[in-house]
Amino acid sequence: MRECDDYPEQYATGGISDALNLQYSTNANLTYNNFTGSGSDSVTIYAGTPAQCSHLIGDTNFAEGKPINYTFNASNVEYQGIDYSNYGEVIFACGRNITIRDSSFANDGLEFANSSDIILDRLNVTATLGYGIRAIKSFNLLLNGSNVTNYGAFGVEINGGGSGLHSGTAAS
Repeated sequence: MRECDDYPEQYATGGISDALNLQYSTNANLTYNNFTGSGSDSVTIYAGTPAQCSHLIGDTNFAEGKPINYTFNASNVEYQGIDYSNYGEVIFACGRNITIRDSSFANDGLEFANSSDIILDRLNVTATLGYGIRAIKSFNLLLNGSNVTNYGAFGVEINGGGSGLHSGTAAS
């Protein structure tokens, strides 16, 4: 049973674009939503400042029918050997010095918003609906030894940041 049955679930579908696009907004509080962005990510965040990443996107929100994993302000962290494919979309917002190794992603893949110093090493990304890896206003991204396969939008999108792709495989 849900924590609060007084609020009906909300649904948003975005044809060939994002179902929810938070552009330079602050303090969005999202609960009990289902987002489907067929052909693109379900949720996209454009942020220029940490305040524009300070949203509350809890595990009662779904992308492509699976929970959204939203991490705000992660700093000096390393994730290794994690299977993220049980999430509809994984988003890191306003993070610094993030390393993800030997991990897998599916559905809407992996998104970074206004993040920097990111190392993605030996990832397996199979995005069936949205982008594989999307970096929006993010800097110093290293993609190394990864396999990115995409059936929706782009396999890898770098939007508005200085990033580097090295010795990976991207297919769409």
